Amino acid sequence: MSNTIRKTICVLIALLFMGGFTNLSAQESTQKSKKFEWEASISQTAKFNLFDVLACDIAVRYKFSDHFSAGIVAVPSTLIMTDSPFNGVFYLPTMASLRYDFATQKTLSPYFILDAGGSFIGGFEGFQGRFGIGLDINAFDNCSLFTELGITTLAFESAWIPISAGIRF
Repeated sequence: MSNTIRKTICVLIALLFMGGFTNLSAQESTQKSKKFEWEASISQTAKFNLFDVLACDIAVRYKFSDHFSAGIVAVPSTLIMTDSPFNGVFYLPTMASLRYDFATQKTLSPYFILDAGGSFIGGFEGFQGRFGIGLDINAFDNCSLFTELGITTLAFESAWIPISAGIRF
């Protein structure tokens, strides 16, 4: 399967989940305060050992306060051999996710994110963790765009630096 097809599949999965999340978010917005946030993002292809990594994130978090939220994130990922685009491994890490926002009522809001968990589904099993910084751009009511720069480790063997972009409801 080519890199283009893999990227398209990853984007379609993210859009499918986002469509389901927007309905839940619309129902949620009729309440006085929004307690759950939903997000989907995609990362650029990054280098990891002999592989190119392609991943998208689908997350749901509970907002304990305006600044702190915690939840889970699923990260459908593909490791593609650098020298052979047809030899790849799909795996699905699931992680606990913590996020801290610094300026929640501003148009631009920087934040820290910390994810830790692992993959037990697909061609790779083991620990995966991520630490990142991001910038949330509040575009509309109950909807923001964001970009993140992070460092991700896979089984503590090595790390890569993904740059992600996504949408949050």
